[in-house]
Amino acid sequence: MDITRRTTSRAAVVLAAAVVLTAPLVGPHAVASAEPAVQGFRGLPATSSAPMLSGLGELKQIPHLDLEAYQGTWHQVAVLPQVFSLQCARDTAAQYTLTGPDTVRVVNTCVDWFGNPSGIDGRARVTDPATQASLRVWFNGVPFQNPDGPANYRVTWMADDGSTVIVGNPGRTAGFVLSRKVALSPGEWTQVRDVVAARGYNPCTFITSPVTGGREGYQPLCTL
Repeated sequence: MDITRRTTSRAAVVLAAAVVLTAPLVGPHAVASAEPAVQGFRGLPATSSAPMLSGLGELKQIPHLDLEAYQGTWHQVAVLPQVFSLQCARDTAAQYTLTGPDTVRVVNTCVDWFGNPSGIDGRARVTDPATQASLRVWFNGVPFQNPDGPANYRVTWMADDGSTVIVGNPGRTAGFVLSRKVALSPGEWTQVRDVVAARGYNPCTFITSPVTGGREGYQPLCTL
């Protein structure tokens, strides 16, 4: 690893630590703005207000998402930290249940910093019927949400075996690595890191999420 990469990685750790130390511990349905918070699927601002990174268009999506196969539990193994989801200390997961041809029930859970379970119930609606890979997500009890708004959830990559996905919003202001498995192999982490970079993110801004039975602690994705 060269000195530039070491410096960037160290800066990312310091930035993440500063956010954690200064952010208030909030409930699972708290938001930072009028847009919905989506953990796992929480923390994704709307397309219309999400700034594009210089020289990049919208985050690309996979050619097709099989919603029926996408049902079930996904573990968050890495995340682009969002201030309003920092109440989750570990074991963040999302449970998806198909409720119609283009609608999904979303149940997000995690363990907070006091060791208590935290969760929120919401819904998702497909916004791109051709691919089903972009959705609008909103949550029960969260004010100022517009279920008819633009996509704020996009599957941008899926592993060949379907066990791991990378999700973001069109403007790349949020990002999540979700997996059916609690633990990824070194080779899988390398692939995830490379895809995150290829999609226009800085992998040093993604931090690993502690999962029981998987990776513990917090580490920038670029150092794996």
